Amino acid sequence: MKRTVNEFTSNTSGHGWGMIGRTNSKFGKLLWVAITLGSTIAAIAWVTTVIQRYAKFETKDRVELRAGVDIAFPSVTICPLYGYSPKKTMETFSDPESGFVLQNTFLTSTSTHFGILMQMTNETIEILHGILLLAKSNRGFYENMGVNEISAISHEIQNLVPHCLYQGNQCTEEDFTKLVHHEYKNCYTFNGKDVNLTNPMIAESGAQNGLSLTLYLEHTDYTYANYDPNRAVTAAAGARVIIHEKGTLPDPDNEGFDVEPGHLINVALSVNKRELMKRPWGECADHTTLHSTDFKYTRNTCKRKCMEKMIEKQCGCWKDLLPVDLNDTRDAKMQACGKFNTKEWLNITEANVTVLKEDIARFKCQMEKYLWSDVSASMVGCECEYSCSYSTYNVETSQSEWPMRGSELDFYCSGFVHSPNYYDLTMYEEFHDKIGVHCVNYFEFMNVSKNWGDKLRANFLRVNVYFKDL
Repeated sequence: MKRTVNEFTSNTSGHGWGMIGRTNSKFGKLLWVAITLGSTIAAIAWVTTVIQRYAKFETKDRVELRAGVDIAFPSVTICPLYGYSPKKTMETFSDPESGFVLQNTFLTSTSTHFGILMQMTNETIEILHGILLLAKSNRGFYENMGVNEISAISHEIQNLVPHCLYQGNQCTEEDFTKLVHHEYKNCYTFNGKDVNLTNPMIAESGAQNGLSLTLYLEHTDYTYANYDPNRAVTAAAGARVIIHEKGTLPDPDNEGFDVEPGHLINVALSVNKRELMKRPWGECADHTTLHSTDFKYTRNTCKRKCMEKMIEKQCGCWKDLLPVDLNDTRDAKMQACGKFNTKEWLNITEANVTVLKEDIARFKCQMEKYLWSDVSASMVGCECEYSCSYSTYNVETSQSEWPMRGSELDFYCSGFVHSPNYYDLTMYEEFHDKIGVHCVNYFEFMNVSKNWGDKLRANFLRVNVYFKDL
């Protein structure tokens, strides 16, 4: 036995075991046995743990196809590409102190007095021209009028969405939540974060078992649309549709797709749910809510919020990059980066030059571009990793002309005239005398189609959102 032990300790690669054979004292041998045995047990335990972890987390990202899993309907956000209600903007002209009138007066005065302003501020014509373009843009009106006033002259839900079906049943206004966007004004989210649908789960696929929205765009003969040469999407007709996970904040600038008037658009969905490993095996973000909001965390909105914070830190002013809730609060002492002290700019002969230069400094600052690496490194809580669990939606769209020629009279009469609030809708003022009066005489369908069909199609569109398979 002694010979066998000696052979093992002499030939093993574990040096501790070799020391047992080379040590002469019994105490030394016992000490080396204890040390070596403890080290061996610890090594075996550590290797076992590594193997178990490896077996349990064999990949960082795994794709599975699961049948029979309940699918929740996503949030669907609709933003009109032309955000103003022409009727409401016309009403503002009766109030010379309204923000809309003051902003237009500011634009006229600034463009008229370019030379004087260049001398007063010592700025180039390029800078002043940039200020004029910003002030004239949708963002310029948004930041100078304020969120509440800009929302008040945008589309109301009952006018923008006069007809809505979800799983074959009529929707209610309570199924929608309003957000205000710096470009699109009032956006409406079906099945938003605070909405509890009666049937949130989808049992069947197909258009009849999803969401169907009829949109009215309020394009009239007196609609004026500003053209912004610095913006990729400008002076466009239609709506932007964003499909996003329930509870998340939509980002119309970076997500979604546009739909044009005069068409029926089918949006067929399939969902992918991803679950990433938490630390220490993965690097996902295990957050429940987005920065200082009640919205669910996503990587994209985290990055946008952090960019807002970066601008606020560098410029001392706010610049919204995401839609806001009217109930959101912000520091009243801090103003928008693109807000101009209108009264000083209008008081051209006695203007406070210091105030004008402060406005120009904010304008220049908010135009700076920041690399994401600089933002994430300098702003606390801005790692913005992927959420540990999130869903994405694959979208397939198809469209057809709608309503088809010859159906315009029936479309209008059957679709809207019998609605309880029909006489309160803006479409009543625009189309009732042209089409609605003929609802009792369907033989007029040819004249209606010929005279008003194209105008009807320029104002209406329909979007069907549904799952193509479950």
